[in-house]
Amino acid sequence: MEDRVKATGREFLPLAFDTSGTPGASFCKFFKKISDIAVDRRGHDRKVFKAKWTIRIAMRMALVRARVGLKRAHTVAGRRAEGKRFRGASTDPLRPAHASPLMEMPNGHRPV
Repeated sequence: MEDRVKATGREFLPLAFDTSGTPGASFCKFFKKISDIAVDRRGHDRKVFKAKWTIRIAMRMALVRARVGLKRAHTVAGRRAEGKRFRGASTDPLRPAHASPLMEMPNGHRPV
């Protein structure tokens, strides 16, 4: 994708966020550019513009995460109501039993 965008003479900026909602460096660069344009061309107040769009993006991300969680909870509850068990009899609704932990903690503790 990056090559196709560069072939058109444009800059490719992947707008990535981590799972906690923290934006990546390319998003920050993009957001600063958009903020500058809003101030220069439309006369927006910089602080108000950044606050509005930061909140809107954060709320959209929270909504998407909530929908994923609700869908997963509904799936788990539906399977339990039908008397079905997950392969490996996992009781953790967010991670299958065969999944390895993302990181190992000392003394045998596992992150939630």
